[in-house]
Amino acid sequence: MKTDSGNASDTEQFAKILQQFKKEIDWESLFVADCAFYSRENLALSSNS
Repeated sequence: MKTDSGNASDTEQFAKILQQFKKEIDWESLFVADCAFYSRENLALSSNS
């Protein structure tokens, strides 16, 4: 994982970051995000199914 520019749009960057994050995290843990996370695409990507 890497940090991104403070000027990058969160809503555009979350999908890419989440895909990498899913490879690295134990999903039995708690995930916390701000309002920029909540889109249909991001919620689908975070699903365990």
